[in-house]
Amino acid sequence: MSFWFFKRKEEDLAKKLNAYMQPIESSLKSSFSRIKQDMSVLSKSQKQIIEDSAYQKEINYQIIDRLEAIEQKLGIIESEPKENIHQITRIKQVQETQNSTKTPQQGQVPQGQYYQKFNADPWDSLTPVQRAILTKIGLLMTEGGQESIPIKYLAEELYPKKDYEDVRSMLSTYIDILIEFGLLTKKRKGRQTYVYLTDRGYSFQDTITKKKLKKPIKNHTENE
Repeated sequence: MSFWFFKRKEEDLAKKLNAYMQPIESSLKSSFSRIKQDMSVLSKSQKQIIEDSAYQKEINYQIIDRLEAIEQKLGIIESEPKENIHQITRIKQVQETQNSTKTPQQGQVPQGQYYQKFNADPWDSLTPVQRAILTKIGLLMTEGGQESIPIKYLAEELYPKKDYEDVRSMLSTYIDILIEFGLLTKKRKGRQTYVYLTDRGYSFQDTITKKKLKKPIKNHTENE
């Protein structure tokens, strides 16, 4: 009888203890679950912060590269702004004069007359950079046996240490001025834009180099 009494007491105590511990265990499980969720969120946030930091760093590098490219272009432009402005102004003035005096009987004013009005010696009207570009085009055409040069290839030859995108706009400006002078022409073929020496460009090169510059045979690979 005494044994049964104590056994009953133990069972009652165990039930009370179980009833007491069950909410605590449930609360602990819930707390650990929330902690685990919080740690997961923190881990994702930390990963996102790292990714954002790397992305921002890359953006900063790109901005710095672009600023350096702009600074370089400004440095070149600052060295020749007046020459370019004066060139374009004189060209436009002569073109306007030609257009105002042209009649159906007269036809277009000959190019020789245009340059006689424009400048007795066009070479003196070119800046050093423009002279270098024109000379490089002539050399590439004669040495390579081609009648045209891709602008992208010209950029690589003129600026071997620069990315094409960094010099494309600047080079295009110089080429447009040389086209205004009647020394170059350009034509797009497929994805490439090519520059050609005009007849005046060939004779102009001949005048500068003091030797005959023969027109090269057309390289048919550019049409493939």
